[in-house]
Amino acid sequence: MRIRQAVLLGAFLADVVYSRPVHVTGFATRPEELARLLVQPSAYQGPTGIVGVLAERLEEEGVRVMSLWAGLPHYISTSPNPRGALALVKHLCEYLGFRIDESDLTKAAAEFEERTTALVASDPELSDYVKQLKRREFAQ
Repeated sequence: MRIRQAVLLGAFLADVVYSRPVHVTGFATRPEELARLLVQPSAYQGPTGIVGVLAERLEEEGVRVMSLWAGLPHYISTSPNPRGALALVKHLCEYLGFRIDESDLTKAAAEFEERTTALVASDPELSDYVKQLKRREFAQ
């Protein structure tokens, strides 16, 4: 049996506001599939990791590839990030056309956001940084 399709998932650290919806970007051998999911194509150019190498190799073998990446706040060093995982799972389910029970992950994402809010509120420097990000986001 030959692999015809692969979906790769990952995350990257970015200047994003932790409480905003997680922005997912991606790459697909068929760009119209990204458009169907309302996912912006990644504009990243630079060093790559194993996921990029794997995607390139699969594509060379004629495998249809979709790679989805969640943009996560670089100033929150907690891993895993259930908000990022939830955003990726939702896109994956939509792409593959199936449903799963997301209730546990949704609950974990909400709890994660509450802990992050408390962390940001308790650190004046971090709080100021998040406010700057919000202003920068608003200005764009």
